[in-house]
Amino acid sequence: MSWQDLALLVMVALAGSYGPYFMVLAFSRAPAPVMSPYLYLAIGFSALGDRWMFNHLTDAVALCDVLMIADFGMVAGWLNQQRNKP
Repeated sequence: MSWQDLALLVMVALAGSYGPYFMVLAFSRAPAPVMSPYLYLAIGFSALGDRWMFNHLTDAVALCDVLMIADFGMVAGWLNQQRNKP
């Protein structure tokens, strides 16, 4: 294994471990309704990363699924906000 491959592997391992760590910290300091939109954004960024890294375009069925998940999450957040209004 070349040193470039090893350095890339270390960077991927760090990114894979620090990302969830920072999400746990964020959830410990903010309520879940505030943080949940960021989880839905991760789905979209995963699709962009798939396009960038593997030159794979998301098909229409997968795109529809992602949009449904994000829409249901936004509706659930909106309903939660409406329920908690004074």
